Order: sequence, then structure tokens, then C-alpha cells
Amino acid sequence: MKLLYDILRHRRPANSSGEKIFIKMYIDSVKGMQSDAFGNRFIEVGEGSTTMFSCHTDTVHKNDSIQEVIIDPVKEHLFTSGVLGADDGTGIWLMLKMIEYGVKGFYVFHREEEIGGNGSTYFAEHNQDKLRTMLRCIAFDRKGYDSIITEQMGVCCSNEFATQLAGRFNETYEGFLFRPDDTGLFTDSANYTHLIPECTNISVGYFNQHMPTEYQDTHFAARMLEAVLKIDWETLGVFKDVEEEYSYYNGYGGTAFDNYGATYKPANSAKGNIFGNEVFKDLYANKDLAFDRDLDALYNNVKEDDFESALDMIANDPELGTSLIFELYNDIKSF
Repeated sequence: MKLLYDILRHRRPANSSGEKIFIKMYIDSVKGMQSDAFGNRFIEVGEGSTTMFSCHTDTVHKNDSIQEVIIDPVKEHLFTSGVLGADDGTGIWLMLKMIEYGVKGFYVFHREEEIGGNGSTYFAEHNQDKLRTMLRCIAFDRKGYDSIITEQMGVCCSNEFATQLAGRFNETYEGFLFRPDDTGLFTDSANYTHLIPECTNISVGYFNQHMPTEYQDTHFAARMLEAVLKIDWETLGVFKDVEEEYSYYNGYGGTAFDNYGATYKPANSAKGNIFGNEVFKDLYANKDLAFDRDLDALYNNVKEDDFESALDMIANDPELGTSLIFELYNDIKSF
């Protein structure tokens, strides 16, 4: 678990010095690791594998630095004073450990996922012959405890495949309750659906990604590691063909959306956002939500009639759209 802790200490926004140093320290140090012209890293473990594993090296942090990572000794959760970066530090950790233990597969550490899936777009365009030999692409970049994603930017894997993979996970630990989940947004595996039949994204036990309340459940992460080392990935079935209609995803337009530095403050403290309050009210759950700078950015896009940017943000994080509706409803009631 020390390696996971060390990984999460590094804030690594796309193309920052911090990301480059991190890659050099933790990924390039793996014997046999290769790099393409875009900066994606990849390595093949064993021969003749038909399974690709995917994660990404960048985080949504605004600044690159070393941060203090704290563990809750009761809940076994890792967190920090801002965005933790388990998205996708936990995926990196899992893949590095799988490589260390010799799990057969084709491993790709993508660049620039958080600013548009640019690394996977490049990799898909320049490695089609290799990728067409893959039958399944498994990304470790999903929040929560139980998702085997079947849809992200369209159908990415079959329900049959997701059900089979969920069963493999659930067999390894009685506390697992993995299941097919069609509510995916985007990670790099979505950019391979025209080349690889079964592409998915799997929960790794982080929550509140891109927010100052992000945390990683270390107990779940440890059980995940045990599972990914046990599963026989090569025997997973293929139940669908590649997707013929496809376009590379570049939903962020090259810009990372910013909620860095957002902090909890008392509701009666000095007003500090575009809605004139310090917390947002979730009307249905009757609770306060932390101030989110992404929501400010979304509100400003709508105010300035920049609906294309607003829709891109909502496509990336539908919960932002829900939060905006709540706040606009509160504003209307106040008049």
C-alpha cells in the first residue's frame, strides 16, 4: 500500500513538470517500458496476450506539487486537503503491481485523459494493427465499488461480457458486488471501441473525483489488487463485434476544468461564489454540497451563451448539470 500512498502524493496536471517527473520515477523505471511520440507509455507482459489494460497519468490538479496524504484509521480512507488524484493514481498503482507480478497483458499508461482523451486518441490512430489483435480493453478508472461499465460515449462492451467479468471479481472476495453499469462517462478505453470488441472501465474504490472531498478506500483497493492478480483475463469471452460508427472523443476541447482549491466553509461565512453563498443546497437530499469551482465555470458558460462549452462540461460530469438546476431553481424562488 506504500506505493499507492507515494503515487497519490504527486499532483500531476497534464504536461506539467510534476507529471513528467512522476512518469520518469514510477513508470519509466519499469524494465522494458516503451514510449510513443505523444508520450504514452506501454509494455507487453508475456506473449500473445489479447487483453489490454488502461489507465492515465494526469490528474485535474491546477498546480504540480507534492501533497500530504492522510489516512483515516477507522474507515481506511486516503484523502488530502484538496483533490486527491486517485483518479487515476489508483489505476496506475494497480497496473504497476500487475506488471510486477507478471500478469499477462498489453499495458498502456495514457497521457492527457483529463483534457480530452488525447493520448488514447493518438494511440488508437497510430497502433491500429496492434490494437486489432486485442479482444478486450480493461480500464481501471471508475469511481465506486461495483461498476463494470457497458456504455461510455456509446456502447463499449456487451452485457454478457460485463456479467462474466463481474462474476470473476465477485468470486475472488465475498464483499464484492460488481455488476454491469451503463452510466459511464468517459475514460480512454472508449477510444478503442472501433478496434477492440469489448472495452470497459472498472470501479477502483475512489469517490468524489475532481473534488476537494475525493478519497480512496484502501481496504477496497487491497481487495482489488488481490482480484486482478487472480483473474484469468485471457479466458474472458467476447460477445460483440467492434463498433463501426465511431469518432474519437475530444469532449474537453483541450481545457481542464478547474475546481482546485475549493474548500469547505461555514454556510454563514463571507459570500464567495457566483450564487452568493458558500455551499450549494441539494434540494432532494436536503444537504449542503461543497463549493465547486467547476459549477462556477459552468454557470458562467451558460451566462455568456457559450452553450457548447457548457454541454461539454455536463457531458463530462452530469452531476454538474444537476447542481446547476438546483441552484437556478433556488435563484428563481428567491425573486
